[in-house]
Amino acid sequence: LVPKIRITEDYFCKRAFNQGISDSYTNIRNGNIKHDWKIPLRKVKHFLGLVFGNKRAVKIQAAYYKGYGYHQRLVKTDFALYEWVRKANYLEETKFI
Repeated sequence: LVPKIRITEDYFCKRAFNQGISDSYTNIRNGNIKHDWKIPLRKVKHFLGLVFGNKRAVKIQAAYYKGYGYHQRLVKTDFALYEWVRKANYLEETKFI
């Protein structure tokens, strides 16, 4: 059972925004600052159009683009963030006594 709060338009917009950030992060880790994120989104747009109707699907898709673009802009303007995203791994060496 899915709670009502998780099937609202606002919830899907928030999830789409966060997914845009995640996809941007993944693309940068793979060495692609620019990536054609429209291709996998076509399937999502089709699904959302069936579930919510076209106007809501477009709003949710826009939230995805907003999240993706937001992360891309941050990484392009903050070199420390870019270096952190591109780290080989996030495990710090720890010395045990």
